[in-house]
Parts: sequence; C-alpha cells; structure tokens
Amino acid sequence: VIMDFELPNVFIPPPADGPHPQVDLSEHSLPKFRVLFYQNVKNASSLRKKIIAQDPEIPDCVMINATMILDFLQIQLACFKSYIAQKNDNLKTRSLLSEILYNLSPSTSISDALRQFGLSDGLKSLIVVLLGSDSENNVTHKTSQLSKLIEGDISNLNDQPKIVDVPAIVKYFKLDERSITDREHALSLIVGAMALKGLA
Repeated sequence: VIMDFELPNVFIPPPADGPHPQVDLSEHSLPKFRVLFYQNVKNASSLRKKIIAQDPEIPDCVMINATMILDFLQIQLACFKSYIAQKNDNLKTRSLLSEILYNLSPSTSISDALRQFGLSDGLKSLIVVLLGSDSENNVTHKTSQLSKLIEGDISNLNDQPKIVDVPAIVKYFKLDERSITDREHALSLIVGAMALKGLA
C-alpha cells in the first residue's frame, strides 16, 4: 500500500515496470519519500482546517489532491525542487511541506497552487507524502496516526490513475488537445512547465 522511494533522476521518468533509478546530487543523500493513497475520504474539510491550524495531531506530511496528479513523477519533481530550495535557504513558502504543493503547480502564485493541489472541502481522493528516512517504527506510527485522522479507505497506488481528472489537468496546465488522449505527451508538458516555473 505504501510506495517507498528515493528521488530518481527527475528529468527521465522511470519505466512503469522497472525500479526507480537513483542519483546522488551531492555528498548528502536525498531523503526518502513514502506515498499513500486514500479514496472515499469523508472529512477533507476538517483535515484542511487542522493543517491550517498546524494541529499537532497531523504528522509531518503533505496531503495532495489526488485527482490532479497524472503521474507520481510530478510528486518526485516537486519534492526534488523543494528539498533543493530548502538546502539553499530559498523556500518560497513557510515550510518544506507547503513548498511541495507550491512546486506541483506551474504558477508562481502560492495561493493558486495550494488551492489546486491542496485539500478542498469536497475532496474524496488524496495522496499523502511522508518525508524523511524514518525508521520502520516511525513510519508505522505515522501511518497509524493517519489512519485515525483520515476517514477514508487506504487504497492500492495502482488504483490512483482511475480517479485522475484529465480534463481539469489539461485546463489548468493549458495543455493542447493531444494531451487529452496521449498521457506521455501530457506528462512531458506538465514536467516541463513545473521545471521551468519562475524562469520566464
């Protein structure tokens, strides 16, 4: 149920049926990220309020609107950019967690990124990203906390593509018509927009 990976070369999507490649960008290894997928969520509104209030019940994690994620490469790239920004003391937001949501968006508007990729009141499907190379005991503790907090069904990550809102993604990223039916083409445009954000 949990995807556990280290950051790959973010500009080369790993094959769907192969292992994630690993690269060292410095003498310090990049942290691991663990990903969980929830469906039929009933309390997105209260979760959102707890996040805004920085409720200590919420473990260190990022909760993402799962319908706006075409491929987990988006999350890997957002985590990569955010971690590098933190190391360079160049975060655009208040924390590494909010920076990941910010970097999922092609927009330089923080509020727009949080609105599109964060939790909304009626959200039914969400992705949770746990940060850091925690011990298995800590991971078990955090997932137990999440299970108590999230009123929904933890699901297999392979089911996530079934709930993706492709028209919404195409509209938000301003993609071409080919992107509606060509997933790889759409992903390449999305990754390009994310990687080039703020450079224009």
